[in-house]
Amino acid sequence: MVLREKVDMSQCRQSLRQTCKKVRFCCACHRDRCLLKVPLQARGKREPMDAKQLADLFERLCKAGKPWAAVLSLLQLQCGERADCARRCTTAWLHHIDPGSAEPPFICIPNFNRKTKAREVPLCAPFAVALYGWLHISPLTGAKNSQWPFTAPVQTDADQLLFPGLSKEAGQGKGCRRDWRRPVTERAYLASISQVAAALRRERQEARQELRTHLWDDVDLSKLGTHSLKRSSVCLLKDVCMSTAVVAAICGTTARTLDKIYDAPTRKRQRAAATDAFASLMSSLRSASVSGAGRRKMLFCCACGEKRASDAWQCCPFCGKAYYDG
Repeated sequence: MVLREKVDMSQCRQSLRQTCKKVRFCCACHRDRCLLKVPLQARGKREPMDAKQLADLFERLCKAGKPWAAVLSLLQLQCGERADCARRCTTAWLHHIDPGSAEPPFICIPNFNRKTKAREVPLCAPFAVALYGWLHISPLTGAKNSQWPFTAPVQTDADQLLFPGLSKEAGQGKGCRRDWRRPVTERAYLASISQVAAALRRERQEARQELRTHLWDDVDLSKLGTHSLKRSSVCLLKDVCMSTAVVAAICGTTARTLDKIYDAPTRKRQRAAATDAFASLMSSLRSASVSGAGRRKMLFCCACGEKRASDAWQCCPFCGKAYYDG
């Protein structure tokens, strides 16, 4: 079996399902004929976002009828984690998010795979208050009568999934129903962000045709995905001059990986670095500037061209002509 992205689908039968990830061949000859001859180019790093773009993404996800994806993006941003970890968050992970609690809020992430480091991540107090309000006071609403959290299940559980997925009950005619035991899939989360990216691409094209600026002008929307939230978290933490050790403790990633993969030299950080480095130099140059003595004016005779050595001379001593001072 071969991965779908390595296969030339024009050489396969048309009845092959669009959702399949691997393709099985009848023989090695057919497999070799269907393999792509040109190697696929690397996708590259996911695009990071600044604070204004993250707020715009949150609003657009709510307007698209995906408030759960909006909250999941904020949670992933706060933890600096991968989507596979954030989507599994349960109520047992959250600690002291009640505004009346005397302890600072934090989230306790367990070690459920080899990529996730078990740790406690401090939560921003405004985010903890908003999360508590959505969970216990008033849900976050979106378009198409959508809301988060979803309708509570029949049996209450102390360790309840925050982002349950959907399961299709075959043969019962009920279609897709909420599965309270399984988290939402990464594919559904990515589809929500891709839907917003497609709308942004159309809006940005219209803005460029009308010679208007757009909030997402400098972002490669084809590289906007779930991993953009983790990279954005690292960049925002580094923008406030946090040390790599602090960012590594929050995101659960080694300092070497942060500097090599996740951190990006944002324009805000470049501008601040240039200002801090060269502003004092330019101010010193302005204060050290002095007016020069200037050049001495030279005069010559207009008749013979000889030099007039003194302004007191009225006539040229070489040709006898009077100097003309007009």
